[in-house]
Formats: sequence, C-alpha cells, structure tokens
Amino acid sequence: MKAYEKSLYNLGLKEDWREGTIASFSNDKILMQVCEQPDGYHQFSVCPKSCFDRWANSRHINFRLMVKNYSKKKQCGWTKEHVIADFEKNVKDAIWLCDTIPERMFNSFIKIDLS
Repeated sequence: MKAYEKSLYNLGLKEDWREGTIASFSNDKILMQVCEQPDGYHQFSVCPKSCFDRWANSRHINFRLMVKNYSKKKQCGWTKEHVIADFEKNVKDAIWLCDTIPERMFNSFIKIDLS
C-alpha cells in the first residue's frame, strides 16, 4: 500500500476501483481520482459526488503531489513525513472546498488548483 492510500483511508475515503495507474476513492460526499505519474508527481482531482461528470475536468479541484522527492545521496528534498503532511492538508482543503463552494460553482468552467 502506498503512503497516500494510507492517508486517504485514515481520512475516511475508500478505494472504489483501480485500473493500472489510475484509481478512484470516495466517501459519502466526495469522489477523488488519482493518476500516478512515473516522474513522481501524482495528480489528484476531487469533486462532490452530486456534481460528478467524468467528461468535465472543470468540475474538479485539482492538486499534484510529488511523492518521490527526498534524496539520501544529496540530503535534500522533502522527507516522507513532510510529503504525507502536505498531502493530508491538500485533501482536507479539497474536502472543505467541496463542502463550502455551492454546487452551481462546480457546474461552471472554473479552475481550482491547490498546487
């Protein structure tokens, strides 16, 4: 299990499906899609379940997470703990935005990017 998956489970989300490098997680209110990238920048899209439209990316809150950053050789970058803390903050922010922003806003062409 990947570190971000543990964090999602701890935040109350469950895995709905997985197809290769793409997975979907959800809870009672939101849907989250994860697209794992080989360069280490995973992309996350979050939207309220009531506004889900698989063809309209404008209805999602998007953020990216660098999951491979720390280099023991160079002794620089974020440690796993920093990455997890940042990820959990972004997920909590995305959930808060889904709860706060009126649904009609998700049906417009908006872009909310937490990166």
